[in-house]
Amino acid sequence: MLRKLLLVTAFIIGTYGLLYAGWTEPEQVNDGDDELQSIRDTDTPWGIAVDESGNVHFVFETNDTETIPADTQHKLDIHYRVKNYTGDWQDEVSVTLSETEHYYLPSNPSLAAYGHPSIILNADNKGLISYTMDSTPSSPYYKYCEMRTCEFDPDDFRYYDFMSEKKDNPKKYAMGWPGAHARKTPVMALDDNGSIYGFWMYLDTVESVEYYHIYYNVATYDGEDDEWSWGTEDVVSSQQLDQTHNDSSICALADPAGNIHLITAMREDNEATSVEVYHMWLDGSTWYGPNQVSGDDPDGTNSVLPYMAFSGDAQSWTLYVVWHDDDGEDTDVYFRRKDGQNWDDKLQLSNSGNAKQPCIATLSNGDLCVIWQDIIIGTDRWLYYRYYDASNPSESRWSAILKLEDNDELEELFNATIVSDNSDNFHLASQGYEDQNENVYYSFLDGPIDLCTYVVGDVNGSDSYNGLDIQYGVNYFKGGSAPLCSGCSPCSEWYYCGDVNADCTYSALDITYGVSYFQGGPAPVPCEDCPPAE
Repeated sequence: MLRKLLLVTAFIIGTYGLLYAGWTEPEQVNDGDDELQSIRDTDTPWGIAVDESGNVHFVFETNDTETIPADTQHKLDIHYRVKNYTGDWQDEVSVTLSETEHYYLPSNPSLAAYGHPSIILNADNKGLISYTMDSTPSSPYYKYCEMRTCEFDPDDFRYYDFMSEKKDNPKKYAMGWPGAHARKTPVMALDDNGSIYGFWMYLDTVESVEYYHIYYNVATYDGEDDEWSWGTEDVVSSQQLDQTHNDSSICALADPAGNIHLITAMREDNEATSVEVYHMWLDGSTWYGPNQVSGDDPDGTNSVLPYMAFSGDAQSWTLYVVWHDDDGEDTDVYFRRKDGQNWDDKLQLSNSGNAKQPCIATLSNGDLCVIWQDIIIGTDRWLYYRYYDASNPSESRWSAILKLEDNDELEELFNATIVSDNSDNFHLASQGYEDQNENVYYSFLDGPIDLCTYVVGDVNGSDSYNGLDIQYGVNYFKGGSAPLCSGCSPCSEWYYCGDVNADCTYSALDITYGVSYFQGGPAPVPCEDCPPAE
């Protein structure tokens, strides 16, 4: 009888999906429990890249007590590591290499000499790593934006510069010249010709007021001299970035046609009371924008930490942007899409009031994954995400909010950075605490995935979640009728519907969680193994 009811319910409501495994458990990237490992500083959106062979490249900050002298253990170094396509890890190495290049800042020992790392890969799978450094210990500012180059060779892992001879020391290139003002937060993008566009924030003084402006420089490759050559730096926009807001940032990426796009959080002018997200793009030699993306928010609401991705091809592509709004009390994640010349209405993806630092990646079929850090279950930060199934026939192709897989040892997981590969898989780098150590972690999602259609928490077959489901569940655990889950058969196990606390079981804990929810507590969170369409 139960089987018949399940089949009838599935037929009436309509189900869509297959058995789904979810993200792999977080795997530690760095090879030691150093005091600080950071894959994504709040100012830098890139720290992971995947090459055409499936090798995964990581770059991160570290306070490595083995390579940094004990008397200067507050200094940060930039490290690089690769997990090759066979699953084997290469040795973790320092990008900056020489101890003589470390600078200690006695006025503020918590600041790093090296920071804000990012990485992209060119067509030859050469890793292009950018970061900031400070050459003047008396200054609290980062003065240089530098780039180093390396190449991953599965048979012989070394750094390469662009000379003909392999060397252990990668080549350094300065994106901008050192000066009296601060440069920070470098990011890079490659156009369709393989030229490198380097962007950074530059601290200018306008009428005795300090503001960050966005500058850039372009590097072209000289095959005859086997070297990269940087041009003359120029300003992208004269509009002021909010230099008092810690979440100001820039994100650069090329669209499928090779044009360079820039997403940034900035103030419209020095009279503006809020930070908003803006989009600018370079078509040939002309910059267009900035155009506001985040929409009209109430005064005092800052839209910050934007991230973007593209889908499509050179003839027709779509831009996706995510960010979080901060009104001083609540923070929530938003999404917006630009298809051709038109922007869709912005969509709120989170609902906890604690969500921040989103990132996004796309697959070739148009599927999306947006992931962010949140506090939903318990009091610790963890990563949650929503999946967009482009082929799902339901009215909403977005999944419910899903909790990233836990390895039962991590205390917190946050600061996510996500990319996809040419085989339509997602790769995630993040930061986490384990036994009071802060490390870098890696997770993998085999895509694309299909969403099921069911209501989270609905155990009485009513296609809704309410107090009657709590009562039904209490009766079940006392020996009553088994749950009647609507549309859950594609995920094989009926208990997925009853799971509201993301542990992939149905137990008395779900009853307790549900009672708390109906009294104003956290919203239901489904099992990641069976993601429902919203």
